[in-house]
Amino acid sequence: MSLLLLAAALSLPCPRTLATRRPAAAPDYFPLAVGNSWTYRAGSPHVDLPEQHFTTTVAAARRDRAVWFLLRDYQGGDHWVRRTAGRVVEAPARLWYRFDLPVGGSWTMRIAGGLPGSDGARLTLAARNETVETPAGTFRGCLRIDYRHRVADAGVISEWFAPGVGLVKRSESRIFGEWITLLEQARVNGREYPAGAR
Repeated sequence: MSLLLLAAALSLPCPRTLATRRPAAAPDYFPLAVGNSWTYRAGSPHVDLPEQHFTTTVAAARRDRAVWFLLRDYQGGDHWVRRTAGRVVEAPARLWYRFDLPVGGSWTMRIAGGLPGSDGARLTLAARNETVETPAGTFRGCLRIDYRHRVADAGVISEWFAPGVGLVKRSESRIFGEWITLLEQARVNGREYPAGAR
């Protein structure tokens, strides 16, 4: 009889508990995978200057106690970077971005061989859940990061990062007015933006 009760008890389904659920993965605002690429259009609505077009790609990866990715033509140069725990750092261990902070949290950006006005800029995670429209599509849930440079003439910069996509917009206040960079198209982790783009 006791064997029959034990068999019956073992055959009952176990109730689902909250303790068995995995926490949701944090959104990836800086997707690093070899082959990812982003094409941008940059220009000023206030000044008659020709638009610029450029493409940033993730070209290679190497192991050096961690996986580092070569980011080609990102903001005018090539950089070895890695992502860890909501942060993006440049080799050797210079902090670029912190996506893990609450709104209002700030940090100091360090850039290898950075220009005197850019290296040491104070960055603030200014907003979450913003919507940004670009030629590549409309992106929701974007983070906005604001820069304050050590040199006032360097202007004020804001950048918007979309989850699963990366940098979708950059706005710079310059002496002659605003300079805006928008994502035109991208291929990120096998997905095309805008959908069907080639």
